[in-house]
Amino acid sequence: MPDWGTRSNNTLRQWFFIPGSDALNGIINACPRDKATSLVIADSFLLDQLAGQDDYQISSFVAAALFAKNPDVSVIAYPSRKQRGALNYGVKVSSFWGFWALFSARRGRAQHLAQGYHRISQITHVSGVHDDGALEWPLVPEDIESAMQLTPFFVPTALP
Repeated sequence: MPDWGTRSNNTLRQWFFIPGSDALNGIINACPRDKATSLVIADSFLLDQLAGQDDYQISSFVAAALFAKNPDVSVIAYPSRKQRGALNYGVKVSSFWGFWALFSARRGRAQHLAQGYHRISQITHVSGVHDDGALEWPLVPEDIESAMQLTPFFVPTALP
């Protein structure tokens, strides 16, 4: 097995820790050393291309190509370059509300501390959603750190 080093944002390494990763582990372990090293290098290169851009143009293109190739795919996930350990999602717009709902939304003031960590204050949670999709915010911040769930979850009745 190749020495993969300590690159924490390598997508193959992240796959090893999620359900279903046994299939990928089996593929890598069944390969000759040079082939496995090639796959890891290709994965790292593709990660740089997919997530290395600030304007998300390439990731949007890749998501659109995947959606066109396989109509059953409605979302792709890829590692964030801006927040360690976070995921970005590319979601197919045409089927979004068929699979998703608004569970919670909040806003607040963020003070960057260091290394992608922030102190959040003046937190306010959405208390409702109007028929036109406008969010209803309380006038006074609650400073509650946990998510406040909308009941019921919001799904628009009329789509644009």
